[in-house]
Amino acid sequence: MWIYQKERFPLVKHGLLIAIFSGAAVGYGANLIHTRPALTSAFVAFFSTLAFFWQMRVADEFKDLADDTQYRPYRPVPRGLVSLRELAILGLMSAMVQAGLALWLAPSLLGLLVSIWAYFGLMCKEFFVRQWLRAHPVAYVLSHMVIVPLIGAYAVAAQTVPTTGIVFAWGMLPFLLTCFCNGLVIELGRKIRLPAGEELGVETYSALWGLPRAIRLWLGAVGLTAIFSLGAAWSINTLAIVAPIVSALLGWISFKTWPWLGQVATVQPPSPPVPNPRPKGERSVEKRHKTHDPLDTPTAIWTLGIYLSLGWLPWLLGG
Repeated sequence: MWIYQKERFPLVKHGLLIAIFSGAAVGYGANLIHTRPALTSAFVAFFSTLAFFWQMRVADEFKDLADDTQYRPYRPVPRGLVSLRELAILGLMSAMVQAGLALWLAPSLLGLLVSIWAYFGLMCKEFFVRQWLRAHPVAYVLSHMVIVPLIGAYAVAAQTVPTTGIVFAWGMLPFLLTCFCNGLVIELGRKIRLPAGEELGVETYSALWGLPRAIRLWLGAVGLTAIFSLGAAWSINTLAIVAPIVSALLGWISFKTWPWLGQVATVQPPSPPVPNPRPKGERSVEKRHKTHDPLDTPTAIWTLGIYLSLGWLPWLLGG
């Protein structure tokens, strides 16, 4: 399991990003109700959010087993490092932790928790229209991305519910839309590669649409995130903090992505009938392709900048 988490769910890397995301949600919720973020709320939001993303990783292992066995046998499950049963048990245990934390902090959180689990269950079944969704990648991405603002809503509620008893307030909406669009930024960004980094049997948006178009769509998601983040900042009277950061990030991202917009479009070749030989561990494959993922750094910096400015800086600066 230690090797598995290093390859598929690195706790240090994911933990840091989830702490920033969940902390931003708690900070935003505190600004909404004009109070200070509670340590107990931050604790519950962090571990509940970590559990949500862990459950999605487990679900992906089940969903992708056939493709991984054929095209990516170096991954932990196909190569026998861990079993699906072991991962499923840990997924269920994480759900029990979530329920326990909700009962401890505010039992009224359970309703929202169950609602998120229900939507997650529909995602796992691909809304019972698997073939249609597979044929319509945009619909697939949009339908699955709803889970991100739902998780964001739960993290905000961890701060607001113990004080007000209100699970949802309209002031949360701009932040949740920001979460949705930023989820698109992350999803698109992690599956866009330079032509030399395309891999047989691995679906990427750059192979599907061509590199220039894929990056333009990513930039569109960035633009929408910027708009909604400014709306979220306006809702909690922190526009003076958020607007300069968003403007600076947009300028830097435009500078970074401009060279790739003129790249020649690539079309992914048909997948081979037999798996390609790979190194033993997935991390070695990731290192090999690291220089071919042009949006990794812009995506990470954009995401950190948005969540830090919306939820953390207003709190730290007393805004």
